Amino acid sequence: MNDINTVPKLAAKAKADGLPISEYTIRKLIKQGTIPARYIGKKPVASYTALVRYFSCEDGCDNAPATVVAAPGLCRIEV
Repeated sequence: MNDINTVPKLAAKAKADGLPISEYTIRKLIKQGTIPARYIGKKPVASYTALVRYFSCEDGCDNAPATVVAAPGLCRIEV
């Protein structure tokens, strides 16, 4: 049960182990569903093992590369 922590504690433990992972990144991964988590009230708690497993790609797959998306907004029109 010592493996389950809040986001700030996960970030602190990762930093102590030499993994520079920010609280923002952990929250983003939890929100995306990449790291499984449970909520106690509004605070997410997650497993440190799951976090390390994701960043070390233990499941054999690599993290998906970023995709380039055409920027929305202005486009040129011929008149």
